[in-house]
Order: sequence, then structure tokens, then C-alpha cells
Amino acid sequence: VTMASHASGIQASDALKDAFRDAVTNNKRLLKISIVEESIELTDSKEDQGDFGADWALLDSLLDINTPCYIALRTDEKTSNGHGWVFLAFVPDNARVRDKMLYASSRATLKKNLGENHFVDEMYSNAKE
Repeated sequence: VTMASHASGIQASDALKDAFRDAVTNNKRLLKISIVEESIELTDSKEDQGDFGADWALLDSLLDINTPCYIALRTDEKTSNGHGWVFLAFVPDNARVRDKMLYASSRATLKKNLGENHFVDEMYSNAKE
């Protein structure tokens, strides 16, 4: 028996696509992405503060233990498409069931909307630690 993943139908907004394209070529390190009223939107971003390890510490300030989000975090390594990006799906255990389902079913669509070739790694977390 195979389990099929069902897409939510929720798409990345044009503003988010533009912001990601801009981040790929500029000094944005981290993008916080959230589902807002049936659209996937950029809800926060952070500039490059130093190296990847130092900027990883910025994550904690962006995560809420009750609210799911996606994080796109630029690595220091360059690929043929520019810098690689780590895709993090943060879906805390305390989140509402509907939100958990929306974020799970929208992840693949979001990566496709932004360009899967930019993402060099993917992570999932249900806790801030």
C-alpha cells in the first residue's frame, strides 16, 4: 500500500516569489514563510549577519511554539543556481490540526513555486530546540 500526498491547492503569492528571487541574488539569509488566508506569503526576513552557523541562531526569534511556518535559509555554499537554500518545515505539536494538515499538504507546491533546484537540503521540526 502506498500513501499519496495530497496537495492543498494553496500557491505561493507573487510577492513571495519576487522576494525569493530577490533573496537569491542579494544578501537575505533567512525568509519566514506562512500560509495566510489561503495563500503562501513572506511574513519575515533577516539579512545575512555573518556565516551560516551564526545566522542559524536567528531562527529561534522567528519561531512560535503554536504556529507552523516554513523557513528558507541560505547556505554559504554556491551551486550552479547561486547559493543553495535549506528548506525547513516547522510544524509544532501544539499547532491546530487544520494548520498541520495545510502545511504538510502545501510544502511540495511551495518548493515547486520557488524553484526546487534552489533547495539543497530539507528539514522538518516540531519543536524549537
